[in-house]
Amino acid sequence: MPEAQKLVPYNYAFVAEGGIPIYNWDIFAGQLPPGLSLDSFTGVLSGTPAASGVFNFTVRVRDYHENSAGLTRNFRMLVGSRR
Repeated sequence: MPEAQKLVPYNYAFVAEGGIPIYNWDIFAGQLPPGLSLDSFTGVLSGTPAASGVFNFTVRVRDYHENSAGLTRNFRMLVGSRR
């Protein structure tokens, strides 16, 4: 995942393969940088970060299979200060 910059629009798409599409994306643990959100249908993380720092969060993706526990992956996102 590319580094973000405070007050600069950001857009990143998570990708999943396999399982039974349609996928559902969510933040399972931790917190996104303020100003960013994850689209639960497309897996796109977008917005304009309002704060700089290091943000740790876990993304979970589940497929259409009933009672799917899904898969999780931890991310560390750096939001730099705009110069």
